[in-house]
Amino acid sequence: MMFRENNVFYPTLKALLTDGEWKGIRQQEGEIRYYKVKPLEWNPGKDVKPIHPWKIDPELTVEQLLGLPKEVQQALKGQPLEFDKNKLKREDPASFPP
Repeated sequence: MMFRENNVFYPTLKALLTDGEWKGIRQQEGEIRYYKVKPLEWNPGKDVKPIHPWKIDPELTVEQLLGLPKEVQQALKGQPLEFDKNKLKREDPASFPP
């Protein structure tokens, strides 16, 4: 799960969401809440207008598509996913029994 989050999910969000969309998400944090974490302070600036989910344009630009992780690009093309086997190691092998 952590591999998918770190190598697919988070890079995909970084490529697709604009500062305005992130600001809209940040404004809704009170409804979502966090469990045992406090997010870092972040503000893209007063000139960035928040874009809420119901205002997001579903069309992707070429730049957004090219910024997606290669695994997501492969999936969108209908190609089988190819992962680097060296990256499939546990981040902290000492925390799990062998």
